[in-house]
Amino acid sequence: MSAGLRQLFRRGENRVRASSVLMAIQGGIVGWNSGSAPYDGVNPSALPASRTEELAGSEAGEWAAARRFASQTPVPGPPVTGG
Repeated sequence: MSAGLRQLFRRGENRVRASSVLMAIQGGIVGWNSGSAPYDGVNPSALPASRTEELAGSEAGEWAAARRFASQTPVPGPPVTGG
């Protein structure tokens, strides 16, 4: 349980990850707005939405995998005794 709580409060890591996704989305918007590749094709309006969904889905998957790994990592400390 403590490993899960520790992961929830990794604000620095969460902020960096969220910022990198935000920057990627903003870069896509700038590319779309300027009409540069790949937004210069037949249906450029559909690309920003699909790219944003890809980024969000990818990050959510990586975040979940990191949380799963952290919950499996043993936390050093005294052994737990029953009783």
